Amino acid sequence: MVGCILGGPACDWLVAVIAKREEGMFRPEKRLIAVILPFIIGPIGLMLWGVGLQHHLHWSVAATGFGISYAVLCMVPAIGITYVVDCYRPLAGETLTGMTAVKNTFAFGLSFGETSWIGQDGFLKVRRVL
Repeated sequence: MVGCILGGPACDWLVAVIAKREEGMFRPEKRLIAVILPFIIGPIGLMLWGVGLQHHLHWSVAATGFGISYAVLCMVPAIGITYVVDCYRPLAGETLTGMTAVKNTFAFGLSFGETSWIGQDGFLKVRRVL
């Protein structure tokens, strides 16, 4: 829920504040400023999750990392979709369909391959695939 709030209403509030400072000029690109937070906390959440599971730390470490990771997974698509709709309003339906197809394909591929990858290499060791 935190990720949905930060990716939705909080992003809209941030864009409104920026537009007010720029004398009411709204630019869709200003939505991309909100992506800075997920790019910083996303890797932190993944590291907490992996380290907590690999080293059998207290359950709250892995749960916190898991929660951060899924908050980021909610924030980034919400910010991206609103940016695309703001930029390409006449093509909003087509762009949303394309973005959703790419997002779901990536999610399927990741969930399909991660179990065997984790089983083979563990939660921390990441070997080069290619």
